[in-house]
Amino acid sequence: MISCQDKGSPPLRTERKFNIQVTDVNDVQPQFTKDTFKFLTYENEKSNFPVGFINASDPDLGAGGQLSYFLLSKGIHDLPFVISNFGFISTSEPLDHEKMDIYKFQVLIKDNGIPSLNNTANVIVEVMDKNDNAPYFTFPSVDPFSLDVHYQPQSNNEVTVLRASDRDSHVNAFLRYEIIGGNNKELFTVNHYTGVLSFSRTVYQNDAGSYNLKLSVKDSGSPILSATTTLSLILTVSNNTAKMFTSVDKKSDHKIHINLVVIIVVAAVIISVAIVISMAVCMIHKNNQRNIRCNEAINDPNKYFDERNPYDVPVAMVTDHGGHRHSQTTLQKSQPQSEYKSVHSLKGASSIKQSYNMAQRSHQESMMTSCIGKEKEHMFMVPDQFSEQISIASNVENGHGWIESDTVLYETLPAGI
Repeated sequence: MISCQDKGSPPLRTERKFNIQVTDVNDVQPQFTKDTFKFLTYENEKSNFPVGFINASDPDLGAGGQLSYFLLSKGIHDLPFVISNFGFISTSEPLDHEKMDIYKFQVLIKDNGIPSLNNTANVIVEVMDKNDNAPYFTFPSVDPFSLDVHYQPQSNNEVTVLRASDRDSHVNAFLRYEIIGGNNKELFTVNHYTGVLSFSRTVYQNDAGSYNLKLSVKDSGSPILSATTTLSLILTVSNNTAKMFTSVDKKSDHKIHINLVVIIVVAAVIISVAIVISMAVCMIHKNNQRNIRCNEAINDPNKYFDERNPYDVPVAMVTDHGGHRHSQTTLQKSQPQSEYKSVHSLKGASSIKQSYNMAQRSHQESMMTSCIGKEKEHMFMVPDQFSEQISIASNVENGHGWIESDTVLYETLPAGI
């Protein structure tokens, strides 16, 4: 507001308001948040894979605050990156760590004011390695590779040094050497990390010959990649080792003895198990047969009695004639079933049959008692024998007694008589 007053009397005053507009001038240079931007990205990713964001600003108004981004290469003709108008950097093609692991370039920003102001910042992009390259042998350089080796007792045990390389880096290029075949005599060994191939033991005259060693080299990446090659060795041995020709390789001999002991022990165990199983089967079979007989004897006692074998029974015959006794001992055959034949035509056959039937029942009860005792007690046994005493008399009762002159007594005697 502007006020104007004269010096008259009375003074007069006039006031007016004015608007003043300040027009911006592009006088501020664009600024980055930092001087150098560092990014990490992976190799083998597809195009347009994001790398990082460039942060910059310009306080000018209008066109003076509008920024444009540009990539400036330092000696690199084709940068595999692009940048958007908002400052996002992405890949324009897949990156290869083995081709270039670090990219260094600049980002140029400028405003659209008049005059245009600009600024630059440094950008470093490191491409991280993936295990995408398998190792390869540099020595032996061909597969297979032939090598002649002459051994002397005083010489060094080293045969040669294996060499391999890997285009990957860091842990993906950490290599490990191995012998994977052709070392049946265990004559050679290789240092896993240095690749030194050497003799693992004393070389004897009978070790001379050709060896086709299958060698392998592996990296430590994920997944593990490897390469193989074949080294054909022709080993000759000095005559100074001829005295050792009859020497026995203690290590191999020890292994043979261990294998022999293992085979003997396994065979003994198998035979022992077979014997134990056979004995167990026999015992079970016997017990089953015994139980079957006992059950049959209990269910049908007459069956076992009828099947008894005939046996000899000593019989004493005493005859009394007129007060004089005559004694005679004979063996009477006992028949199976219920038959019983006397040596004479005896009177009183009904008495004989009745006595024999009583003896038969006594034997059956003994058999049944024996089977039940075996089944329940497993230690109770009644002998399968019985004694029978049969008094057979040709007796004719005359009302007062027996006629002594016709009396004949049969008595079963013990087997020892």
